[in-house]
Amino acid sequence: MPQSFKFHMPNSAPPPLSRSLRFAAPGSWPQPDTGGGPQSMYLMGGLDVDDVYLSRVSRFDVDEGAWHEAPAMPEARYSAGAAVLEGQIYVAGGKDTEAMIVASVQRFSPALGAWEPVAPMPTARCSCVAAALSGKLYVLGGLGVNGQMAPVERYDPERNEWQVMAPIARTQFHIACAVLEGMIYVSGGVGG
Repeated sequence: MPQSFKFHMPNSAPPPLSRSLRFAAPGSWPQPDTGGGPQSMYLMGGLDVDDVYLSRVSRFDVDEGAWHEAPAMPEARYSAGAAVLEGQIYVAGGKDTEAMIVASVQRFSPALGAWEPVAPMPTARCSCVAAALSGKLYVLGGLGVNGQMAPVERYDPERNEWQVMAPIARTQFHIACAVLEGMIYVSGGVGG
């Protein structure tokens, strides 16, 4: 396993927020490189108040402070993992409109305003997380058709191929993850 590919799941409770978080004035926050485009946050899919699966995509423009509709996903899905890799948004797994756990993956280009399918994951999963690291997309944890999952799968966008990687330490779903200094950190969740 490459040295930069590690998972950290603490065995003890995190320190109190006052000791573990530092806050800075918004103007001093590091700004992402958006290639001169607007800074945006996207919300994709989910469930509405009537438990209808959504394909809807909304974009929040940070500069304007306003929401805009973006092109809908080709497939409605709920409980998927999502991450940004090289300016593209990937939405992996989740549940479809029949509440079936899926392995499909869609990629959205904000620059083109278009969705396209990419190779499906080897394993269908929902309630998972996704992270981008070193030019690859990682999907971790979640629920599969046989229950909680620990396998990690890595997508190579240049080859349009998936590879099964070393598993996370415990089977977990509804987890959180973050990438920091070349490592993927996983915490929280249910299971294990």
